[in-house]
Order: sequence, then C-alpha cells, then structure tokens
Amino acid sequence: MIQIGSALTTAAASAVQVINGGQPYFVFWQVGSSATLGAGTTFVGNLIALASVTLGAGSNITGRVLARTAAVTMDSDVVTLTLPAAASPYGTSTPGCAGPLAIGTTSVPQLGNAAFAITCNNAPPNVPAGPGGVLVISAAALATPVSIAGANAWVDGSQLAHFPVIAGSNAAGAAVVPLPIPNNSAIAGLQLFLQFFWAGPSSPPPCPPSGVSASNALAITVQA
Repeated sequence: MIQIGSALTTAAASAVQVINGGQPYFVFWQVGSSATLGAGTTFVGNLIALASVTLGAGSNITGRVLARTAAVTMDSDVVTLTLPAAASPYGTSTPGCAGPLAIGTTSVPQLGNAAFAITCNNAPPNVPAGPGGVLVISAAALATPVSIAGANAWVDGSQLAHFPVIAGSNAAGAAVVPLPIPNNSAIAGLQLFLQFFWAGPSSPPPCPPSGVSASNALAITVQA
C-alpha cells in the first residue's frame, strides 16, 4: 500500500507501472484528499481517495477507482478491473437499480488462506445478511445462462455439489463473504464457480422488474 497524506496528481501522458512480478490487484494507493490524473495517464493499482477522483481524458487505469466522500469524474477513460491469479470472471451481470454488479476476490485462492473472501460491488444497499442476498457456489459452470426470477444464472444449481451462502451489503452496496481455505493438500486444484444474487427494489426504472439482480460469475482454482 502506498499512502499519500494529501493530494495525488500526475502529469499528462505519465505512466505508473508495476515491476518485478508484482500484480496490479495487490497495489493500493490511499490518498488523503483528492486524486487527479492528467490526460493520457497510464495508471496501475487500486486508487482510493478520501475526497474526489478526476481522470483526465484518455487515461487508462488497470485496477479500481474509488472516492469516499465526493465524485469520480471520467472523460473517455478506460478502467480495467483486475483479479489475482487463479480467479477468472465470466458471464454477464443482471443489473440492479444502480447498474451492473461485479464479483471479485480479496486475495489469491490458496491453501491455508484464512482471509480469502468473495466480494460484490454495486449490489442493492443495506441488505441484511439473510434471504435478500446469496452467494451460490457450484462445482460446474453454465455456458449459457438460465433465467431465475428474471436474473441470468451462470452457475449450475442442478449439481449435487452446490450450496448457497447468505450475504449482506453495506450502505455503498458492497458485500464481502469470507471463504477461508483450509491448508489441506487434497483440495489443491479444486475449481469452483460462484455468483451473487440479490433481492432489491423493482421500481423505479432502471430497477429490474422482478427486483432480482445478479453479478457476473467467477471461476476460482485453489492453488497449492
């Protein structure tokens, strides 16, 4: 983590890179006020600003951009969400009132990783952990989605080896479901497929008419 006490500003056409085998997913920029990236900046890492974030025209960010108390302003920019090794997103989201939902992880799915968790962004806000939110985990994926209450399911719920985990969201529509991975060599190479489903408002538009939204899906392979 790179902590900056005040503002972060990059010049136009500047570049921030990760070297020596580092992964953008694990680089965090914590900015004490606002962040401003000059036009055409190439930036790597997860940018978290206390106030606002302004992306200059034509900037290219590999990571995430988050502003805690003010706006994120974009102008013909590209933001590419990255995931750690052994975690691959697939399928598409069934959008909720705030748009598409994105599934992710907090770290690498590795043997002995007690802190491993699955995340969801842009879910309906303030959903208590219970029937309103569920993370479905399955041993098989679906190449073609199946509609469930108007939401596209990309994980195979017909498999005997599948189970739901209740989920809740905070005021920002973010959810974190802990899935600690035991240090058991027998599960190395295990592949799982995961997807979030949420019950939320059915109006006003663009809320889904059924009130049910879903993230895209995620395939993970447990690493030795």
